[in-house]
Amino acid sequence: MTTTGANALSSGTESVGFVLSTGGLRPHLHVPRTGSAVHRLRGHGLDQDTPASAAAVASRGLSRRQALQTLLAAPLWTLLSRVHPPIVRAAAAAPASTQYQLPLPPLPYPYNALEPVIDAKTMHLHHDKHLAGYVTKLNAALDEQRLRNFPAILGQLSNIGDAKLRSTVRNQGGGVVNHVQFFESLRSPAAGSGADNRPSGALAQAIEQRFGSWPAFQEQFGSAAKSLFGSGWVWLYETRRGGLQSQLEVGAFPNQDSPLMNGDRPILGLDVWEHAYYLKYGPNRGEYVDAWWRVINWPAVQRVYESRK
Repeated sequence: MTTTGANALSSGTESVGFVLSTGGLRPHLHVPRTGSAVHRLRGHGLDQDTPASAAAVASRGLSRRQALQTLLAAPLWTLLSRVHPPIVRAAAAAPASTQYQLPLPPLPYPYNALEPVIDAKTMHLHHDKHLAGYVTKLNAALDEQRLRNFPAILGQLSNIGDAKLRSTVRNQGGGVVNHVQFFESLRSPAAGSGADNRPSGALAQAIEQRFGSWPAFQEQFGSAAKSLFGSGWVWLYETRRGGLQSQLEVGAFPNQDSPLMNGDRPILGLDVWEHAYYLKYGPNRGEYVDAWWRVINWPAVQRVYESRK
């Protein structure tokens, strides 16, 4: 099944958009039919399997900057269609009147679902105020610039010439994708301790192979979360550098930065901004980190990891 999403870069009578299919989001060029107001969808060298030059795209009426953003963004769109399905589903279903607006994905469970680890008031504020705020500010910038493919340009920040827009996409856009994945990775507390709630299958094997053991991974991740200075995130992510085989890493990221900004694939993230835990734990971030292991939705995290292929 293939449906046309509302994400595109427009220029004159043509616009580069993205088609949501079973294989992910693919870029296509929307071209008006001669003598008719009806638009039809055609791929003009912009499919993921067919490379195209920036000059070729620019010849169709797009600026060089738009062409570069479109061409470089395609793989990241496919990645985000798997990592952030709520964003993709909402964007694909958005009416034409909101074509430049990214909808606020709903919280996938009741506010009190994570108690006693994370209280209902924190979840209400976290989703309805903090995430909603990131979405609102990002949408304002995207609407002003008439950009619809925000997740794509998130991974290509250096291509954004406007410093103000680049900062907005980094901070507000990072806040959107980080929080959506964070909320999707949580569920009601598992029985027993955090050490008992662990993944299985390919992800469990990859963690043990990379970090030596499950306790060693927990120690490294927990230590990074507890020692991060100021606000930010800690991520388990998959990286591939220099043609090497991909491997898992644990890293701390300041503010709303994401592994996506380095071309890496986020697998599991922990929000260590004070708004994520202060109402319940006060300044005791370590208690929050230790308790968080009980509410990880490992089946959901495993689906993210296994969808990488």
